[in-house]
Amino acid sequence: MSSELVPGDKLILRPLAQRLGLSPTPVREALLRLVSEQALALDERGSAIVPVMSAECFEEMIALRGDLESRAIERAVSLARDAQIAELEVINARCMDAYARGDAVDVILQNLAFHRAICVAGRSLLTLHALEGLWLRLGPSYATRIGAPLPRFDDVPHPHVRMLDALHRRDLQAAREAAMADVVASCKYAHPRGG
Repeated sequence: MSSELVPGDKLILRPLAQRLGLSPTPVREALLRLVSEQALALDERGSAIVPVMSAECFEEMIALRGDLESRAIERAVSLARDAQIAELEVINARCMDAYARGDAVDVILQNLAFHRAICVAGRSLLTLHALEGLWLRLGPSYATRIGAPLPRFDDVPHPHVRMLDALHRRDLQAAREAAMADVVASCKYAHPRGG
């Protein structure tokens, strides 16, 4: 999810366990779980590998993400408490600071925190679980773009800002549109075909 791995990376059990400071058994179990969730695959030698995602698979996952992100923000519009919206403002400020610094890794981490907080504010925990599965599989696509210029929002406010405004106004349609704009910008940035 944090975009530390790129498609094609191999995760060799013993060096990975050593790097994490764990015994091989829990690392093996974690790798197998990630294989079962299709976040990793096994190569011909049984080593875990980050799969290369086709453009078609990426587009399907982005469409699913758009649907789920829209549902999450819709629920947050009606259920979020003022304190939760204030927390989203703080997370977004950290995200915008990361944008200003050009720190793509921190942007990714703060973006994940922002969208998690929207799900929590909307009491959308099943949606959050489904989104985390998508984020897990999409992370390597974003990793391939680390170092590339971040998306620019010169003509309109960043979609997070628009989502926050819609949450404050309890505007369902504006919130949904802002969530979809965020997903579209994300898709253009990380698309396997280059946007």
